[in-house]
Amino acid sequence: MEEKTRGTQAPRMNEEVRRRIRANLFEAALPAIGSWDTFPWHTDTQGNIQTHKPHSSQALAIDVFGTVKTSQYRDLILGQLADHVGLDQTGPWDVSLEWCSPDNELHEKRQTQIDAAAASSSVLMFFECKFTELGGSCSQVEPLKKGPQKGIIQCNGKYQLQTNPVNGISSQCALTGKGILYWDVIPQIFPHSPRTEYAPCPFSGPYFQWMRILTLCFERARTTFKRPVVIAAYAGHQKFEMPQVLASSAWRAFAGSVGGKSITLSSMSYQTIIGIAEAAVADLPDEVAKWRRLRRWVEQKIFTVVSSKE
Repeated sequence: MEEKTRGTQAPRMNEEVRRRIRANLFEAALPAIGSWDTFPWHTDTQGNIQTHKPHSSQALAIDVFGTVKTSQYRDLILGQLADHVGLDQTGPWDVSLEWCSPDNELHEKRQTQIDAAAASSSVLMFFECKFTELGGSCSQVEPLKKGPQKGIIQCNGKYQLQTNPVNGISSQCALTGKGILYWDVIPQIFPHSPRTEYAPCPFSGPYFQWMRILTLCFERARTTFKRPVVIAAYAGHQKFEMPQVLASSAWRAFAGSVGGKSITLSSMSYQTIIGIAEAAVADLPDEVAKWRRLRRWVEQKIFTVVSSKE
């Protein structure tokens, strides 16, 4: 299981790890990394970088969005992606990999890290990138894994007034009690009131990660005067769980609960993203050839991972 590094400790990089990561990344995307020593690589719980593995979602995100970032036709491509979800395509566009807000609008103790973020003067697009994994759930309903309070659960999984046994603070959400502002923003996106009790909490399970991303995107866009959109980018193959989740009635209900006037929630397979990029540069043979190579690269990765599961 790979985790997103958020500045807790430097990932373990050496020449062999660097070589293996390079071999797992599309060549046109490599310049998007910048400093290899400071890039926030995904790690396991022991701090070992996981981006060299064939099923690494970070590597796949870098393949595609790193190629977008380094393309001299980035504005054309991102403009078409924005247009695909009904938003203004006017550039110029900036792209960031593993983006964290410099302003920490939600006062998070461990900031939400966005796989890829693209911004123009009027639009903010967040891409949450999935390969073989699903979204993460809220840690407050799980027993603490270490420290003097190991085994203690901080929240009962319901949105109701309760006292966190770790810090003694009473609140309806353990994270609110820690000063994190999710529930200040949630009512502006979802049909949930911070004054109502919910059992279970609508975000204690698999939609917690999506709530974090949506609230951050909304708040960042509000303070920078942009239109926000969150896009679930996924590897399109029937053997993977994410396409199944996105086709489920539960996801449709969740996505339908998101206020479309305040923020857009959409999904797009990597194959679709590459197809949009190809169409955007259709009159540029060398650029089209690059995106076709990327398509074959991504399809080979998918084939390799699917084959390993059979």
